[in-house]
Parts: sequence; structure tokens; C-alpha cells
Amino acid sequence: MENPLLFLRLLDRSRLTALIFWLTASLIPSAATGQTTSPSRISEAVQRLTLECEQGKYERCTFLSEMYTYGTGVQKDEARALTLLERACDGSDAPGCYLLGYKYAVGSGVAKDEARAVALYQRACDGGSARGCYGLGFMYANGTGVAKDEARAAVLYQQACEGGEEDGCYGLGFIYANGSGVTKDEARAVALYQRACDRGGALGCYGLGFMYANGSGVAEDKARAVTLFQRACEEGSALGCYSVGCMYANGNGVAKDEARAVAFYQRACDSGHAPGCEKLGAMYAKGRGVGEDEARAATLYRQACDGGDAWGCNNLAWLLVTTRQPGLRDPKDALPLALKAVQVTDSKNANILDTLAEVQYANGLYTEALATERKALELEPEKQAWKDRVAYFAKAVK
Repeated sequence: MENPLLFLRLLDRSRLTALIFWLTASLIPSAATGQTTSPSRISEAVQRLTLECEQGKYERCTFLSEMYTYGTGVQKDEARALTLLERACDGSDAPGCYLLGYKYAVGSGVAKDEARAVALYQRACDGGSARGCYGLGFMYANGTGVAKDEARAAVLYQQACEGGEEDGCYGLGFIYANGSGVTKDEARAVALYQRACDRGGALGCYGLGFMYANGSGVAEDKARAVTLFQRACEEGSALGCYSVGCMYANGNGVAKDEARAVAFYQRACDSGHAPGCEKLGAMYAKGRGVGEDEARAATLYRQACDGGDAWGCNNLAWLLVTTRQPGLRDPKDALPLALKAVQVTDSKNANILDTLAEVQYANGLYTEALATERKALELEPEKQAWKDRVAYFAKAVK
């Protein structure tokens, strides 16, 4: 299963909700009298938070930092947010250390420093932040800023899960599902994904859906998988939207509905999920569930390729050399795209090698095209299409 833990949430919903409630409570006098909340009332609330932060109530510094990070009631100010988090963490506010660690992990408002992120996650975890333990586990699981140690990651995810962090349960489930640093145990993975999903964790619902879709650790139930993927999507998981889109596109566990598949792929793509953009591009290229539009497909394929998706690069390259639209055809532009797709897949995908051969041929590189097509044939020696194309390219070389 693809590991969707490629990000760490900056602000979990419970803390955002608490912040909103705090601001609401601060403004109750206006609401109670039916008056519209004025900028001055918001300013008073911010001033109160600032004063309490300066008085050593370091959790207020963290709240205030989140306000500056997202522009909630104040002008967005990343530098100010960073300063406040440093004050909070220095004052031993564990959530503040976690959020500061996140900023260093991804380079948000500060130069990226993964080793510093690890140290800050450690402080957060030691201070009782389940999310800090989750962040630290993520770093150990991926060897980011610290030597990879999946067994250590499992311990940290367990600690996070027991501390109420749903993504910790998901992370531990992923480790058991794949036998990474622990003995593989799919049934336990299912239980952990269920625990995460029940707590409202989008990743947990996605993981559980994956297990039902594939009959791993639980009886196969594609209809149940669709429900879980959709729940994950509604909870904000781009991978969940992508997965339910695939189910609708292929009629797995649900009646085939290409228009709905397009809608879910769009949601995934809008959330920055490169494979979602690639799938959406394919729907436009073939006119499935939406009107055929090769120009739109090209834009989506490029977006997917820029996001590191090999098929996005491959499909765009193929489109640029096979389209019948004069204004879209561009063999020269297709060449670096096809080469990138081959590089990303380490020259181990015959279809992608075949695309590169076609692009090379379109650019007059006949000898290179023949050599590339022969590599595709080596990977799939029984495929007649590759044999035919090797013969075709060989004629051009002669």
C-alpha cells in the first residue's frame, strides 16, 4: 500500500476548534446584545492573548502563533508566528514544540532543518504531546533528519496512539500491515486503522478501506471500502478522494459512474494529489465522464508530472507526439518529459519505455528509439506489440 504519510498536519482540528471557541467566548458580550463583532473586540482578544503569553502562559503563545500563521483575527505573519512558537517551546509548551518542529520539518517560514525538527518533536513527545510522538515516529519511519529506525517508529506511534493521536494509530497500523520493523500482522493493522478511523482520522479510514478493498486482514468487501474511502475524502484526505474516484471509474464495489469519478479526481487534484491530477487528465483525454478536451488533459498531466507522478509525465509526452491538434503537438517538449518518466520508474516499466521510444522516433532519434524499444521487449519478451515496434524502428535505422 502506498504510504500517504507524506505530510504532517500543522494544526489539528481539536486545537483549531479550541482557538475558535476561545475567540468566541471573548466576543460573547457583543453576541449576547445582538451587536456585530467589531474589529476592536477582536483586537482586545488578541491583546489579552499577547499579555498572557508575556506573563508566562505559554500555551497562549502557541494559540497566538496559530492565529498569525493562518491570519485568524490578525494579519498573517509567519515571522511573528515563529517567534511566538519559539517562546512557547522555550517555556515547555509541548504543542508549541511540536508546531515549531513542523515548521522546521517542511521549511514553513524558516529554513528547512530536519535534524532540528527531530529534536523539537522529541521535546514535544517528552513533554506529553501525543502529536509530538507521532511526528518523531514519522521521522524515524522515513529516515528524515535521523537514521531510519522502523522499530523505534513503531514504539513512538504506539505511544502516540495510546495518547489519543489518531494518526499515531494509523502509522502503527501501516507498520504492521507491511511488516516494517515488526512482525507483519494484517489483522492488527485492521484493528489499528479502525481505531484511527473511529476517532475521525482520515488516514485511518483510508487505510481501513484499503484493507477491505484487498481482503487483507479482513474479508474482502469492496462496497465497504468505497464507504471508507469516501469518509476519508470527506475528512480531508486527498488519497481517499483519489481512491473512491478509482472505485467509481472501474465499478468496483459500486455502480460504475465516470462522472462521479471525475468529481472525486478533481477533489484529489485540487488538494495537491499528483496521481489524482493524472487520473483526471486521463478522463479528459478520453472523454470519460466529461467532454473530451486534450488541452485540459495536457494541463492536468503537466501538473501531475510537476508533482512527481511518472504517469503524468508519460501521458503528457505521449499526448504531445500523438495528438492531431497542431497547436498542441510538440515532440521537442515531449522528450524531457518521457525521459523523466523513465528515470522515476528506474527504467523498469515497459509501457513507459515504449512511450520514450515513440518520442525519440518523433524527434528523428531512430537509433535511440530502437534501443529503448528493445529494453521494453526485454522486460516483456512475450508482448507482440513490442516485437512489432522493434521491427518498425529497425526499418527506420536501416
